[in-house]
Amino acid sequence: LVWGEGFNGPGGAEHVLELVKPFGLTNQNTMLEIGSGLGGGACVIVDKIKAYVDGVDFDPDLIDHAVAIAMLKGFDAKAKFRLVEPGALGLKPGFYDGCFIHDTLMAVEDKERLLETAVDAIKPGKSIVIADMFTGTSEPGNVAAASLSMELGDVFPCDVARIIAKLKSMNVDIRVSIDETDNCAAMARSAWSGVAGRLAKKQMDEETADALLYETEFWARRHEAYEAGELQMRRIVAFKSSDSL
Repeated sequence: LVWGEGFNGPGGAEHVLELVKPFGLTNQNTMLEIGSGLGGGACVIVDKIKAYVDGVDFDPDLIDHAVAIAMLKGFDAKAKFRLVEPGALGLKPGFYDGCFIHDTLMAVEDKERLLETAVDAIKPGKSIVIADMFTGTSEPGNVAAASLSMELGDVFPCDVARIIAKLKSMNVDIRVSIDETDNCAAMARSAWSGVAGRLAKKQMDEETADALLYETEFWARRHEAYEAGELQMRRIVAFKSSDSL
C-alpha cells in the first residue's frame, strides 16, 4: 500500500536501477543482493537488465514473499532468494559481478565480517554498493534511539566511519560516500502522499489496519531522527582492487 509491490521502504524501481548502475550489469552477469527484502528490487533488475540476481536475507517471511513474487512474475529462473544467518552467508568467492547491500547493516552485529565476506564474493575490479542507515555519531542519540526502538528485530547501530574504515582496510577503493538522507525522506513523503487515495479503494481487515498504523508511527519517528541529524541514509560505492586474489 505504501511502498509498492515487492518493496518495504522508500525508493522503488527507478531508484534501484540508479543504485546498481556502477555494476554495469548485462544479461550475462550475476549480482549479489544482501538484504533482498520482499524481492522487488531483484525483480526489477531481472526485468529491465536481464541480469541474474542472488538475493539473501535474514528474515524467513521476507524470503518466502520474495520467492513467491519472483515466481508470479516469471523471474524465478534468474532471481534466486535464500535465507541466511548474518555470520554465515555461504557465498562463492570471486563469483559475483557486483554486491548490493541495503537496509541490512543495522541488523548485523559483526559488520566487519559481513563486509569481508561480501568483498571476497565479488570479482577483482568489481564494485560494492551500500545504501544503508547509520547513526550521526558513534552512539545513537535519544531521538535515534526512539526510532530504532520500533525496529522489529535486534539492531546494532553504528556510524558510517566504522564502515569506511573497514572497507579501506581491505584494499577497496572508495569512489562515493554521500549523505542521501534528504533524498530518502523525500521519497518517503512522496509514497505516503498517495496512501489516502489508495486506501479509499481498499477494504482493510484489522490486521492490515494495525500494520498501517504501526508503519505510520514508525516513519514519523524515523523522520524526526532524520531531521535531528541522528540517523542518516548513506550511499557508498567502492571497487575491489583488480590485483585482489
